[in-house]
Amino acid sequence: MNPCDRLSPRDNTNASPRVEKHRGLRPSVDCTFPSPQRRSVKEGLFLPTLAALLCFAVSGPSHAHEEPSLRIQSLSKAIQQSPNDHNLRLRRARLYREEGHWKSARRDVQKALALSGNAPSAAVQLEYGLVWLAGGHPTRAIRWLTRAIRGAPDVPEAWQGRGLAWAKRRRFSKAIGDYSRAIALQPTPDRYIQRGQWQERVGTIDDAIQGYEDGMRRLNEPVSLRLALIRLHTQQKQYGLAIARIQPMERQHPHVAEWPLRRANILCLAGKQAEAMAAYREGLRDAEGAQRRRQSALIDTHRAWAFLGLGDAALARKILTDVLKKHPKLAPARELQTHLKNGFPGCQRP
Repeated sequence: MNPCDRLSPRDNTNASPRVEKHRGLRPSVDCTFPSPQRRSVKEGLFLPTLAALLCFAVSGPSHAHEEPSLRIQSLSKAIQQSPNDHNLRLRRARLYREEGHWKSARRDVQKALALSGNAPSAAVQLEYGLVWLAGGHPTRAIRWLTRAIRGAPDVPEAWQGRGLAWAKRRRFSKAIGDYSRAIALQPTPDRYIQRGQWQERVGTIDDAIQGYEDGMRRLNEPVSLRLALIRLHTQQKQYGLAIARIQPMERQHPHVAEWPLRRANILCLAGKQAEAMAAYREGLRDAEGAQRRRQSALIDTHRAWAFLGLGDAALARKILTDVLKKHPKLAPARELQTHLKNGFPGCQRP
């Protein structure tokens, strides 16, 4: 039996895209290897969901080189010396929120509100809204973030935070509108990706594609948006367009196994099995060539991906087992292992 016939995708048609719990973390997106798309179709292309973790900032220096706990200690000492400085409270509240201590963050923002008198600044209102969002209270978050927007409508973080809060209430049209305002003020790949996922969720696929393409033009073609377009083209069985999105990356990054392996998945879905097998072999050659130059758990994961595509599931499983013994938290290997258990999503007859 041809490997393309044996390997079948997971059908996540009824799943909905994940809305990340917001703690104010810095964006963390791994574009090096595919992960399962939360709302895929039967084609099930092995491409990533890139849900964005957000970084909301308020006034004051970041001191990003310090550990958060040390920064909190430093601010606590400063607050002891200047207990009526609401900006210090606000900065510590942000750190508490980023570390997931939302109750401590709420106490600091409430104190900052009290110190602000009858006219709290938009920064205080913004932080209070984000604290309520982090604590799982989207309705209260919307109330305070709306006040922040009224006071400072040109702050993209306020629109972004309110968009997340609307999404938690499953008001996706409002979430899309708020993210569009945030993107107009400050476009980022993460914002395009999150808005696009909601647009896909409500079925406005053309709007999602247009948004991703707009982000590609405005942001110098980030990989995350390219992957989103590849996934959507594949879901719509526009295999030629999907491969056309991959080819520039193969030219820019020759001998990087990931791209011929992605192309192989799409060719398999398109029913071009001979070309798919050739592409899997090309990906394997690239991965093994890279392995000779340097040892890497990610390279080994690419090797496993190639062997799985070529039909050697036993060898793919052995490689992944060895990788995960040494790197149990390596997300790409864990994701591929999940696909080994549930059916590889790249190769089946359309």
